[in-house]
Amino acid sequence: MTGRKTPLAISFREIPSSPKMKSQLLSELWGKDVSEDAICTGDVDADAYLAYYVQQCDIFLSEQTRWSLTENENGLVMKTHEDIVDIATKVRSGHLDKQDVVNYIMSRQASCLAVGGNPSGYHGQRDEVVHTIVDWAVRLVTMLEVGQLQNVFQSREPQTWKDQSLKDYLTGVFVPGRSDIVHVRLEESFNIQSLQRLANLEIEWTNDLMSHLSLTNDDKTVLIFHHVSFLEAMNG
Repeated sequence: MTGRKTPLAISFREIPSSPKMKSQLLSELWGKDVSEDAICTGDVDADAYLAYYVQQCDIFLSEQTRWSLTENENGLVMKTHEDIVDIATKVRSGHLDKQDVVNYIMSRQASCLAVGGNPSGYHGQRDEVVHTIVDWAVRLVTMLEVGQLQNVFQSREPQTWKDQSLKDYLTGVFVPGRSDIVHVRLEESFNIQSLQRLANLEIEWTNDLMSHLSLTNDDKTVLIFHHVSFLEAMNG
């Protein structure tokens, strides 16, 4: 999409494997200098996030089956890790609203919006395709279930980013807690095992930040968001 030749200009079907590629992908995706040393030493807990990244790429490929694009490379609007970074950078800028990002993709992808053999059919789905791309990028840089997915089960009603900037949208999502809530002080040793023992709850990891501490399975299972240290490193 960008025309630049970088190590990220390879198909997003290819999983980032080397420390160098992981470093570049995370640095450009999050706008944060993530060194190869930090990857190798574990100072940045990248593996769990990169597994999430790969999962999201797989989800996008699954969503493409609705547009009959899976076997037609010329019809792919998003082809490379570089393409993903390009859109994520626009999303992460904070001051653009969703339509601004949609318009950007439309202008950059005008030459790719016709699929061989059925160009008019794809063109008719253009808005749906591009909005799905934007939601994909938002999920990668917020770790929130944003956007309605057709081919993937979603455990709760997904978030919807519409008109405002991403910064304003997130401000509305994460509303500060009420001042009248009673806070309970827990011992420093309190951990997941304590939660399992005292509340008799099963623990299930979640990639969705908004689902953290939600109860499911008839209130027998608590969801725990397990990317806290990574997000702290990216926003530190």
